[in-house]
Amino acid sequence: MESFKRRRNLKDLLDYAHRVDNRFVCSVLDMDVDIIAKITFFKWAGRCGNFQPNRSTYMAFLHCLVEEARNLDDSSDVTESVYIAQELIVQCT
Repeated sequence: MESFKRRRNLKDLLDYAHRVDNRFVCSVLDMDVDIIAKITFFKWAGRCGNFQPNRSTYMAFLHCLVEEARNLDDSSDVTESVYIAQELIVQCT
């Protein structure tokens, strides 16, 4: 887990031998990583056999999306904002 926090990527996390539960998912979603990594992780966690998202994990995930939307609204580069929004849509589908 420490190497994931330092390197900020999902490769180490996907190999991390940890029981995926709601508390763990919320703690990962609370990390300071880009939104694409959070979406990828949430989708991966949903495919784990022992994880069933509950209200707290969905709320944490929605909080991440709202935070990203606010960041996009504050961005002065419209082209970059549109590109990021398109990537979010693709990742969510």
